[in-house]
Amino acid sequence: GVNTETDEVLEDHNENFGNGSNCPSPATAPAPELTIVATMPLRYRVLAQHIGEGEYLYHVDASQKKEILRLEMDTDNSYVQNLLLAAENVEAFKKAIEHDIHKIV
Repeated sequence: GVNTETDEVLEDHNENFGNGSNCPSPATAPAPELTIVATMPLRYRVLAQHIGEGEYLYHVDASQKKEILRLEMDTDNSYVQNLLLAAENVEAFKKAIEHDIHKIV
């Protein structure tokens, strides 16, 4: 605007309330890709509860999934291999719900 008494040009004080295209969008981190443990094969379900270190895991993220895959392939880790062998050879364990798997592991 212009001050009519002094003919001075005033600054534009129009507010931009986020409707304009020149507003910077807030930086948003991509949401982590989560996998629900109950949807995984039995071996992965067992290992998911194993890596939870006493905490019940409902879902795992990408880094936890990599750790599960690494553990499954680690034939030198006799504890993990025996855990998987036992889980696959006990019929009741194959049908167990996640909470029971967590308690056993």
